[in-house]
Amino acid sequence: MIVAQHLYWRKRFVRERTTAQWRERRSALPPPFGTELTAALTAAAPDGTPPDTWLALADGRDLGSGPTPGRARRDARLNGAEIPTTARRV
Repeated sequence: MIVAQHLYWRKRFVRERTTAQWRERRSALPPPFGTELTAALTAAAPDGTPPDTWLALADGRDLGSGPTPGRARRDARLNGAEIPTTARRV
């Protein structure tokens, strides 16, 4: 029974990667993100924004606002933003 299970699961799933395959895949990954975060932190808040407001930012633009990060992202989505946003507190 154990041998049958081993053969079944071996055929069902892909074999484990070798170290060389893992290293090859790792080098093909995109560079780590950080530019979005830097742009969100350096973006100026719009005039008249009350304190303790969260802004949903993407590409350095304010796309939505709200009292919580989730509400700010939701506001951005309702305003038509189709790209991921970063939330920042003002």
